[in-house]
Amino acid sequence: MQPIRLATFCACLFAAGLVHAETGALGPLRAAIECSAPLKATPALRNALHAPQGNLTGDYTLPEPLTVFGSLKVTAVSIFEGGPDEGTSYTVKPAGARLADVAKAARLKKVNGTYVRDVKGGHLEAGEPSKGEVQLSCIRGGNGD
Repeated sequence: MQPIRLATFCACLFAAGLVHAETGALGPLRAAIECSAPLKATPALRNALHAPQGNLTGDYTLPEPLTVFGSLKVTAVSIFEGGPDEGTSYTVKPAGARLADVAKAARLKKVNGTYVRDVKGGHLEAGEPSKGEVQLSCIRGGNGD
C-alpha cells in the first residue's frame, strides 16, 4: 500500500466538505468576530475579503458563509479599525437568528437591556437595532475598555 501524499489527502477532505475554507483564510476572522483574538490582516485574509491594503475598515461580503459560536451563520462583516482612543470592532448580522439564539450561542448575559459578555481585551454585545435585525459585535480597545 502506498502512502497518501498530504496535499492529496487535504484536497480530498476539502472537496468532501470535511474541511472548510473558514479554517484557512477566514479562520482569523472567525476568531475576531468571536472576540477570542484580535484580527491580523494576513495577505490570505485580504485576498478572501477583496480588501485593499492599509486599514481594513469597511463592509465585506464573505466568499462563503462563516459559522461563529458553533451555530451562527454569517455572510458579511463590518470592520472598524480606529485609533487607540476609538478601538476596533467586528460586527455581523447572523442569518435567520433571533436575539435569544445569538445570546445563547455567544454566552451573553442581559445587562440593562443589552446582551453582553466581557472578554480579555474587549467585550461582545448583541442587540436588535431594528425589528427582526439582530447584530453581534466584538469591540476591542478604545476608551470604553
